[in-house]
Order: sequence, then structure tokens, then C-alpha cells
Amino acid sequence: MEQRVLRLERAVMTQRLLLLAAIALIAILGFRQSPGEIKTTSLQIVNKQGKPAALFYGTEEGFGGYLYGRAVEGADYQPAIKLEGSRVGGQIDLFDENGRQVIEVTRGTDGGAITIFNNKTNRPVASVYADRDDGARIELNATDGSERLFLQSDLIGAGMKMILPRGIPALSLYSSLDGGYLALYDEKGNTVQRLPKSD
Repeated sequence: MEQRVLRLERAVMTQRLLLLAAIALIAILGFRQSPGEIKTTSLQIVNKQGKPAALFYGTEEGFGGYLYGRAVEGADYQPAIKLEGSRVGGQIDLFDENGRQVIEVTRGTDGGAITIFNNKTNRPVASVYADRDDGARIELNATDGSERLFLQSDLIGAGMKMILPRGIPALSLYSSLDGGYLALYDEKGNTVQRLPKSD
């Protein structure tokens, strides 16, 4: 009688193992389309503690995804990197330990762009990007996002402008095929000096 019980327990254990193996095989084959290839609309990766480490998913335009991290032991896991892709290009966002965006790297219709954010105001304070006029542009802003300085280049020249807090220009410097000029402005935006002087 005891031996029958042992044989029955072994048979039940074997059936359980076969059932688990079958479920695992079905799960794998459900994603696998061909040898060495896995296709799925969403993939989540967790670490040894079961916390999120990465998430990738398909969208109508392309794909999206997150990579997670944490600043110190015991802290909550936050998105550290965000990835996006579409027909017009891709984007990578970097976040600080509190989940605030600090850097954005973009590929758009005119070329590439990098934007740096202030992590207190979440406003862009610096940008470098390809301009649609066959050149590039660099912008430096205050922490509230208002523009203070920009440098720009194109096929025929370059320019620089410094801007007062109220959005009024303080200095402009431009060059082109026929030379260059410098202009200084007062607090109301009126030109006080221009070189060369206009007739």
C-alpha cells in the first residue's frame, strides 16, 4: 500500500513537471515565429528583485521603451532613459533620480537636436539643432526658458543675438555674403549704435 502511494505521488509529480514544461513550451512558441527570432508587441524585463529594469513596446508609428534605475538602495525605481521611434525619426530622453527630464536627443525632419533642461523648472536652458535653412543653431536660455543668446549659421553667413530678460534684443552681430554688421540696442529695443552705419 505504501509503495502504491509512493508510485502515485511520483506519477503526479511527473505529470506536474510535464504540464509546466508544456505551458513553458506553448508560451515560447506563442512568441516565436522562426528559429532564433521572438516577436511580441510588448517586452518587460525585471531585475532579481522583480522590479522593472526595462520595458519595450510597439506603437502604430514605431516603438517606445523605458530603462529604469534608482539613485540609492531602497529608493523607488524611476525611468532613467526613454526611447521613441517613428517614421520621422527617433528620440532619447534622459531623466534624473526624481524622474525629471534633463536631456532630450531628437532626430526630426530637419536633422538632429539636443536639448538640456533645468531640473528645477523643467524648462530648456540650452539647445543645439540642425536648422531648416541649411545650417545650425545654438540657443542659451534662462531657467524660466526665455531666450538669452543664440548663435546661428547657414550657407551664406552666421549670426549672434543677445537678448534682455523682457525679450528685447541688446546686441546683434551678423555676417553674410556682402559683409557683416553689429547693432547695439537700448532697454526699449531702439538701435543706439550700428556698424557700419546705414545711410
